[in-house]
Amino acid sequence: MTIPKPGHVKAEIRVADDVVIMRRIGESDAVVARVLGRSPAADGRETVWVDRLLHRSHEYTVGAEGHLWKTTGAFVTELTGPFDVIDR
Repeated sequence: MTIPKPGHVKAEIRVADDVVIMRRIGESDAVVARVLGRSPAADGRETVWVDRLLHRSHEYTVGAEGHLWKTTGAFVTELTGPFDVIDR
């Protein structure tokens, strides 16, 4: 059994062209947010800005193994990823 690091939430993240859908493991509701912008990085990752908060104040990473996203933001969420592993 893998014990998640503090600040991590296990969730399924789907990033489409115009929306991001996040469903936390163990919760039935999904959070849907509209993509405001995105910026690709040379390493194949990208930063995606959405129109609302997807993460909670104590959550620094969301996702599942092999598909993790870093989260920041006070009024909107900025997602950066995906990462295979995130070292804190």
